[in-house]
Amino acid sequence: GRLDAEKSPVALPIETLSNDGPGAAALTAAALLVPDPQPIILAKKEAPAPVVVSTKAAPIAPVTPVVATSNMDAAGTAASGSDWWKWLLGLLLLAALLFLLLRGCGGCNKPAAPPPPPAVAPLPAVKDTMTKAAVIPAPATTTPICSCTGHSDPLFNLNPSATPKVLHYLGSNPEFGNSHGLSPTQFFEKLQSRAAANNMDKQFLDRVYKGMGYAEGFTAAKADQFSAVELQPGTVGNIGYSKQHKTLYAQLDTEGKDLLAFRIKAANGCDFHFMKTCGNHFFFCQQ
Repeated sequence: GRLDAEKSPVALPIETLSNDGPGAAALTAAALLVPDPQPIILAKKEAPAPVVVSTKAAPIAPVTPVVATSNMDAAGTAASGSDWWKWLLGLLLLAALLFLLLRGCGGCNKPAAPPPPPAVAPLPAVKDTMTKAAVIPAPATTTPICSCTGHSDPLFNLNPSATPKVLHYLGSNPEFGNSHGLSPTQFFEKLQSRAAANNMDKQFLDRVYKGMGYAEGFTAAKADQFSAVELQPGTVGNIGYSKQHKTLYAQLDTEGKDLLAFRIKAANGCDFHFMKTCGNHFFFCQQ
């Protein structure tokens, strides 16, 4: 209970004041107005706690990363709401500085790019130097030219000064018969049968083959020597008639099947023919 100084003036003991001197009266009056002093209470100091020193090493606590939150700095203390942009600006400046340093380095510590490979000139074209085997042409087979005149055998001797008989059809006087249904090989076999069965036919066929340049006669006959052909109208030559193998100088004024024949390839160029309609022989100059 503090008392107001104005309401509770403290009176000093008068006997302690000296009456001597000119300020005695003033002092006496001032002493009457001094307020009642309050007691000063001193706080009792507590004795400090004893410090205990441990001989064991204190375990190191794991460091917990400090996550800065809004209005908090890295130490966890409250930061001013208007200072966060300063930190952001500093980070941006630091990032820009690092970017400029790295860019200005120009690829520091990078291996130098290898030089481009030298240009390779194209190889020159290699000429084919291989020796090609010479092509040796086959010897030309000269077909013997048949002499249509002056032949010793009348079968192969044409008389161009004579007037040929014109034939308008065939088959009225056959020699080996109608052979239209036969192939060249079959006609060859037909002649073989006739030569084996009839001596006159054999002698005639030997004469034909010797006139074609086969010295051995009809025994040299082969199937591959026979082929089927068609003669031209107006052909003039020696044509056979009758079974006695007679010969007539004539001109073919026929057509169609009466122009079909079998040809026998001669060794001397004097090919011989047999007409299919009648089987009659026919020799003409093919020059």
